[in-house]
Amino acid sequence: MEIYLKYIGKFDVPIQETQSEENPEAEKKRKQRKYHREYQQKRKQAKLAAEAASQQKSA
Repeated sequence: MEIYLKYIGKFDVPIQETQSEENPEAEKKRKQRKYHREYQQKRKQAKLAAEAASQQKSA
């Protein structure tokens, strides 16, 4: 894909390569981030459920 811009001339769009195949460290970080996201969502849901239960008891 070639793009020509008046102020800089020809511009080549960089091709994104898959990082997981080339860098196992990136794959490990991606898995850790996914785990932590899911863990935080579970903690948030548990906290909201506990708050809802305490509000129902007091009401």
